[in-house]
Amino acid sequence: MPTPPKKLHTAEDLDLHFNDIKIPSSKTYGVWHGPGPSTFHAWQTPISTEQTDPTLSSTPPASDNRISRITFFDKKSQPFYPPYIYTRTHHPTLHANLGRIAPLFRQMGYGKNRKYVFDQYVRLMRVDIVERKSDELRMFLETKVQAGGLSSQRTREQWEGTFGDNWYKIYLELVDTGLGDPMGLEDVREVFEMMGEYLKSLDSSA
Repeated sequence: MPTPPKKLHTAEDLDLHFNDIKIPSSKTYGVWHGPGPSTFHAWQTPISTEQTDPTLSSTPPASDNRISRITFFDKKSQPFYPPYIYTRTHHPTLHANLGRIAPLFRQMGYGKNRKYVFDQYVRLMRVDIVERKSDELRMFLETKVQAGGLSSQRTREQWEGTFGDNWYKIYLELVDTGLGDPMGLEDVREVFEMMGEYLKSLDSSA
């Protein structure tokens, strides 16, 4: 029996269903970003901390960002996946989510016609810092250009912005959860929070 085609979703459908936020890069963390996709999204849960001063209105509330989904915009942009992806997403958030399982979506098409399809579930196993202007970062960018995931026609300022920042290499492990497309889950956040707590209990007992 042939496998039925995977359902395509719009960015608006994903945002409404997951009700999450985009995780920006380390450089722009804390800056609001407008509509549009992001590599990593997360559920934001306020947490209490002594570092937050309630008497200062300018003090942003602390939060526990738990990764909710991952998006691939183009296979060419991640030439080392599987199992590695490279990103400039906020490093403390990535590190805090080690061991977490999240659904991976792939973008189909571009512009107004772009859609997203569920691909698989992955677990964040490791995050390594790729130093700015390092040989490893140079190799990644050269491979990305050769694969067609990054244009070589860039200004000096654009190259400085790309090569002059730290990147992060994430090792993703494929996981068979048996859940299927998370867009079919009635309360997707509750399901993943329960699964996260279960994985924590297994790790602590190991």
